Amino acid sequence: MSSRKDPGARRLLALARRGHPGPCCPEDARSARAIPEARRGGAPGRGAALYGKVGSMASVANPAAWRSVREAALSQVSSESEGITLSVLGTRALLLYRIDEGEHRRREAVGAERLDSIPVLECLLGLPVDLPVPVGSLPQRVEVRGFPHGAVESDTELVTRRAVRPLAVDLAVVPATDWRRGLERAGRFAPFCRRAVLLRRTPCAGLDEILTEAAFYGIGVFVHEQDGIRIALQPEAYRPLRHTAAAWHFVEELYGRLG
Repeated sequence: MSSRKDPGARRLLALARRGHPGPCCPEDARSARAIPEARRGGAPGRGAALYGKVGSMASVANPAAWRSVREAALSQVSSESEGITLSVLGTRALLLYRIDEGEHRRREAVGAERLDSIPVLECLLGLPVDLPVPVGSLPQRVEVRGFPHGAVESDTELVTRRAVRPLAVDLAVVPATDWRRGLERAGRFAPFCRRAVLLRRTPCAGLDEILTEAAFYGIGVFVHEQDGIRIALQPEAYRPLRHTAAAWHFVEELYGRLG
């Protein structure tokens, strides 16, 4: 599915291209664990539609092949990672992610609404988690009643942020027959997670040029061979310089599509 036909993917791609940084504010230990989003009406359960159809947006053409990719990639990510294939940022990708069970349960319990506003996420990033602050300390353009239900708790004097990122994306794997196009598409995930390209076969000219260029961008290279998936180049670790509203928005969009 192209981003032209997928408004959510088109919006994410625009955010990725702009960077859209939010305030530089480290998240606390709760959000540093794995992280799921919320919306009124329930959030996805653990392992929802693994390797299968997810909502109306994601499906797996070859579950066995993608399962092999995930198993090969487990050496690169947490053993608790779950996998899903879907169209995002204008391309098809396998995303390995971890649900934050505590945040997931909290959002289900309060019937939390979706967090899909960049300005709201920017404001939330500026608030400490689980620590009350005076309502008067909020930016003038922000009103407490403007936060989606479940994101904060408040009274006339204090507001307390409860929401953290609902899931963490460990790795995005983009399949490709043309390696240059594959690198370009995998590079779209740079603001959000580690990334790799999956080559359907080893090019006749060999891998040297591919590995050199992929290493420059920190993109891993997986090769689909007769006896399985081979990791020709490991992806670089994802080390964001700061937390951004765009990165939080990315995981919220993913979480919303898991149900």
